[in-house]
This record gives sequence, structure tokens and C-alpha cells, in this order.
Amino acid sequence: MASIQLDSVLIKNTSLSEEQVTLLLSQPSTIGTPIRDWLARKEGSSTDEILTELASQMGLTYIKEIPVSEINSDLVRDIPIGFAKKHEVLPFREDRNSVQVLDHQSTQYPSDGRSARHL
Repeated sequence: MASIQLDSVLIKNTSLSEEQVTLLLSQPSTIGTPIRDWLARKEGSSTDEILTELASQMGLTYIKEIPVSEINSDLVRDIPIGFAKKHEVLPFREDRNSVQVLDHQSTQYPSDGRSARHL
């Protein structure tokens, strides 16, 4: 996939700005080469495959659609709707030691995680 196509895919399918895409793609991948070069080797990949690989390189999990039926209502009950909308966060899953939060900010590279800390 050519760089211009990769940039377009990311700008179209994420909330990243052109500047953020440029910054992100210049970051080193897990194998040391820039993420742009690493993803460019994935010719023929679908948009979802590219976004999955990119999320993986950032230590994140790509979720195409939020599986609403899997959201535990007990997790969202005590979150004020105004806070959730303002910070674009959604408590998603819980295990013994943590709560996984879907956070719009995590798609804006780099993220500072401020909204998740306030939960």
C-alpha cells in the first residue's frame, strides 16, 4: 500500500488529523523501522487489517464496532453522562483487577490518558 493511500486510510477512518498521522507513522515500530515502512509492507491489506496492525504497534486493541451487548451496565451506571460525552469514554469490560475503558483520546497519538484517570 502506497504511503499516500495509508495516510488517507488513517485520516478517513480515525479521528487523527493529518499532522497526527504524519507523527504516528514516523514513530518506530516494534521491529525498529518506522511504522509507515512496516505497514507499507502489508500491501493488499484491508482497512481493518491496517488499523488492527497500527493499534497493535501502539499497544492498543482495535475494535471496529463496539459490541453493545457486552457492556456491563453496572460499569456505566455511576458515570455522569456529561462526563462520558465530554471525554468520550465508555467503561467496557471488567476483570478482577482492572476496568477496560474505550477512550476516544487513545486514538489521538500521543495520548495522555487524563480522562481515564478521572474515572
